[in-house]
Amino acid sequence: MSATGTTNSVAAIFKNGKVDMVVDKNGSCITPSYVHFPRSGNPPYICGFIAKEKMKTWPKEVVHNCKRLIGAKYDDPIVKVMQKSVAFSIVDDGNNKPMVAFQQNGEEKRRYPEQVSSYILEHLKKLTQTFAGFDIKDVVITVPARYTQIQRQIVRDAASIAGLNAADIIPEPVAAAYAYADVMNIGNAEAEREKIVLIYDLGGGTFDVTIMKINGMEFTELALGGDPLLGGSDFDRMIRDDVIKTYREEAADEYGELSKRDIDKLLKKCEDAKIDLRALLDTEIVINDDIDWMYNLSRSHMNSLIGGKIDESIRLCDEAIARAGLTVDGIDEIVLVGGSTRLCIVEEKLKKHFPQLEIKQTVNPDECVAVGAAKYAYAISTGKIKRNGINVTPICPSNIGIQGSEGEMIVLISAGDELPCKKTQTVSNTEDYVRRIPIRVYQGNDPMCANNTKLKQVNLTINHPGIAGENVFEISCSLDQMGNLTLGVKDANKNGPEKKIRNFQATWTAEEIKSLQQQLTHDTAELEAYNQIQERANSLINRTSAMMTHMPDDKRKSVESLMREWSIHPDTSVLDRLEELLRE
Repeated sequence: MSATGTTNSVAAIFKNGKVDMVVDKNGSCITPSYVHFPRSGNPPYICGFIAKEKMKTWPKEVVHNCKRLIGAKYDDPIVKVMQKSVAFSIVDDGNNKPMVAFQQNGEEKRRYPEQVSSYILEHLKKLTQTFAGFDIKDVVITVPARYTQIQRQIVRDAASIAGLNAADIIPEPVAAAYAYADVMNIGNAEAEREKIVLIYDLGGGTFDVTIMKINGMEFTELALGGDPLLGGSDFDRMIRDDVIKTYREEAADEYGELSKRDIDKLLKKCEDAKIDLRALLDTEIVINDDIDWMYNLSRSHMNSLIGGKIDESIRLCDEAIARAGLTVDGIDEIVLVGGSTRLCIVEEKLKKHFPQLEIKQTVNPDECVAVGAAKYAYAISTGKIKRNGINVTPICPSNIGIQGSEGEMIVLISAGDELPCKKTQTVSNTEDYVRRIPIRVYQGNDPMCANNTKLKQVNLTINHPGIAGENVFEISCSLDQMGNLTLGVKDANKNGPEKKIRNFQATWTAEEIKSLQQQLTHDTAELEAYNQIQERANSLINRTSAMMTHMPDDKRKSVESLMREWSIHPDTSVLDRLEELLRE
């Protein structure tokens, strides 16, 4: 029921026989995936639209695009790219894991990416509970199709920190398929014809393409592709870089070099301009009020800046079509998913490259993944996932295997294998009378394990050591329909049960998760107390403003003094004194 995106997050619930989008008090179903950590610590954090607006004034204290850091190591290239494109600090925790750093209450504080995600999930949980009128505990969360098992586990950890049980983690294309089936009324006579669709998913932070075959109620993934560093936030950065370049050419001699603070604030202004150009042909970007210069941005110029990225996404589509063993003639239509597909250039370039294909916007690109997740959540909660509704057959996004004696990758489940899937490999002791055999499980497409992602190490204990080759074990890897991995270990010389390992713990122990839960609970309690005080203050100030025209001058001056004091030092004692003064 939750689609937590790189730049925006959306939640939906299945209620009274239909899917309802969760909306906030302003009627919006979109929550920006932004977290602001105020320097004062009051409140400890703010999520959503308010946090995003703080990019204009406090860019270093606003964390965004954090989904890109999920599962990354500090020395990964993606971290270096992030450090060059965001205002907030990304530091090494000492164990090669990235953390975001910010100043609060006069000291540096740090949070892991999954902690930032837990703040967003907590915010979505509160919104959903208010909207639905009941508590939320179990959720279905969507992730990119090419997420590794480590990244999936981190998402589960983030949900746990927010007090949620991730009933399932499902790929975003699968969720989109559920939404597509609903909109297209899959199951009727017209929809029974087999067809193959290309799902083009361009969001704020990532691009994913899925080739999917639809045959009646059966949806089968044929190929996956994409780029984790291609999305709307990259377009914002490209526009910002051009603003800086143009300013240096045209105005730097007169007004001097831009400050880092001005540059940090530019990113939000460039995003606003990009959104304006969905409807307008040109717009302006003002750096600050002290600089009498503005950057004129036309839609055509923006397209020239970001066009190469759109071309790259189309190249990835061509690769996915080829991996599916198809040509363009084998594709029936393109389905657009993700907010960045609203940019005019996307459809223009797709039509030019695929002139024979129909491009469909039958599903809301911002909402469809959350809608599909809600439908899937309802299906598994009622046991209807098999009895009726569509059946989606995903594929494994990348190879999963174990390390061989020379460090090579022994592939058990291959990229492209249909799910669910189970593969088995026998291993044995290579030396005489050893008491342990280490089994190292990896995910990735490189032939050498060192270049792939290590998922787990299991040490097999040998109770009766023998000569080399005598102690034999069966190692199985199973992926369920939604891509969740189970490792099985069994002594091949005995008929005992298979030991199953499901928890591919990425970062945290149970005790550490409990500590992080307590931190979030504390921060959220302070946030709620802050919000209550703000509501009281707003109500009191509105009442005061209505009464001031009828007050004696001396009382009005006292009231105005207290209101100024509140604006500088928002302490509840000021509100108490104001209420007392009004009662006089």
